[in-house]
Amino acid sequence: GIETTSHTFFHLLRWGLRSDDIKLLWESQTGRTGLIAFISGLFIIIPMSVPAVKNRMKFEWRKGLHYLFVVWALCLIFHAPQRIYWLIGVPFGIYLLDNLVEMIFKTYLIENVYFERLSDSSCLLTFDNPWKKDKNAAYVYVMLPWLSKA
Repeated sequence: GIETTSHTFFHLLRWGLRSDDIKLLWESQTGRTGLIAFISGLFIIIPMSVPAVKNRMKFEWRKGLHYLFVVWALCLIFHAPQRIYWLIGVPFGIYLLDNLVEMIFKTYLIENVYFERLSDSSCLLTFDNPWKKDKNAAYVYVMLPWLSKA
């Protein structure tokens, strides 16, 4: 977040000091995509890093705002396509492909699950293994936002 903010600040400062260059912010692809990436980045970073905001915002909202990274990544790909495509576009494409494979082949509905709250910060989760055929299954992604609520 600090790098993005300083990058944006110095572009705005430079463009502001050069009479008519500030219009590049809305008249150029680099300006528009940079501004959108900066604004979407604020909605991603602030709810996760500023305790006063994080404590007032529900987990589901913070999790949902985190998906703005798609907007952020797409804007960065087009922000400076000659250089940033390989730095952002390729990893973003791999991430999307991985999510697609996971969604199609690695998602299971578990009908019977037993939750036992052990403390304010831990929970025991018990269920039958749905991956009986897949011995390479390594992790389970579970969201338990109510654990932080006493």
